[in-house]
Amino acid sequence: MKDTLSDNSVEGQKNAPQTPKPGRKPKKAPPKGETKKKSEAKTQPKKKPKKKQPPRSVAEWIKASKKSYRRLRTFHDLYYRKDCAQVLMAVKRSNMDRIFFPQLTLRGLEGRLPDMWDATPKHTGLSFRVSPNGRSLLLVENQPAGSKIDLASSIYSKATGGTNEGFIRMFQPLVIDKKQGETLIDLTAWLFGFSNYAFKANQRGGMGSQMTIIEDIKAYPQNFLFRMAAQRRSSEPLK
Repeated sequence: MKDTLSDNSVEGQKNAPQTPKPGRKPKKAPPKGETKKKSEAKTQPKKKPKKKQPPRSVAEWIKASKKSYRRLRTFHDLYYRKDCAQVLMAVKRSNMDRIFFPQLTLRGLEGRLPDMWDATPKHTGLSFRVSPNGRSLLLVENQPAGSKIDLASSIYSKATGGTNEGFIRMFQPLVIDKKQGETLIDLTAWLFGFSNYAFKANQRGGMGSQMTIIEDIKAYPQNFLFRMAAQRRSSEPLK
């Protein structure tokens, strides 16, 4: 009799509702189907982030650069940063055959008296061509057309009517705007290279080419003007 009572008391304790301990909140059973949904969400593959589309126009490239540029309209539009540290050109496919002639004028100041002289290295027309890869642009010197009665040889080209063209520089496109028919290129390094002539063109001790800045840019329908300053790099605090 004693054993039966003890067994019943133990079973009654197990089946009796448990009261939560003081200070603890009772645990709620999750609603039906919630555990299944969580497990299904974990097994689903994560969506890959969408890749940003590269700029397809000059305007999109300028916006994506997050820099402030000023546009100058000419036969090939110019874009230069307001800090004058970069010059871009939007070469128009319709004007690629247009020839332009560089003219270099050096200006010096000695005792506040202006001193100017023509230092143009070559009086040769320049124009742009599409490179064989179909994307890059070549800056080329235009060759004078030869006589129609000249004999054919390896130095002549049917494309120019004269001698074969070389190229001065190859420009990698920043963006090719197919809709507007323009290719955006960076002219900065090529323009700064003109300061090399400031040191070589005269024997009076030119300005040098190590330090070059753009002071002013002007554009017209038929030409454009860059005014730059250059001097030798020096470690001394004063000249």
